[in-house]
Amino acid sequence: MRLIEDHLEKSLKKALGKRIPITKGPFVKTKYTGIRAEVFIHAAKLIDFDGMMPDGAKTTRRPVKGPATFKGTEEERPGRIEIIITCTTGNYKLLQDICGLVASSSLLALQTLPKIPLGNTHDNSTKLHFIDFTRHIHSAELMNVTEEDISFYKGDVTLYLTGFIHVYITKRGGFASKSTTGRKIRKYALPVKKSKTTVKRKKSAGKG
Repeated sequence: MRLIEDHLEKSLKKALGKRIPITKGPFVKTKYTGIRAEVFIHAAKLIDFDGMMPDGAKTTRRPVKGPATFKGTEEERPGRIEIIITCTTGNYKLLQDICGLVASSSLLALQTLPKIPLGNTHDNSTKLHFIDFTRHIHSAELMNVTEEDISFYKGDVTLYLTGFIHVYITKRGGFASKSTTGRKIRKYALPVKKSKTTVKRKKSAGKG
């Protein structure tokens, strides 16, 4: 997620110039809030859709073999990354101009963003990447905020990256399967034997 903020910071510094300070992370009030323009870049949320595709199909895991005796699974799970870029200033017209530059410049910058590393273990036995994603502006909201004795204008530009979380998990020797499904099916699949009592009752009924 840090890669996203670093990438957008470089792009927005070129678009906005040096006069507007840019901070990576969620919006927080500073001593300059409402006095001068400020921008905050926050890769806020990663959502895993539990392997469910938009058409209702569900993704499956595939067996994978790593180096040496490492074995495990990998899969691509549908997911989304939500990015919120907050702009603040004391002038409403200036806020509109800044948010417009932020939206267009960020969307352009995200077009050149490669796969996004989400986290790896030190031995690379487990790796998470965000891949094959599309980019779009989800929303832009401008508002007037009054907190304590401070009044300022605030704009939130929200962008979505919609793609797949590539999950690669391995372990030395692999993961043991403890499924008992086979034993249960075999038990109930045996033919049912008729008891002797049932047979005798049928014979006696015939004689009468």
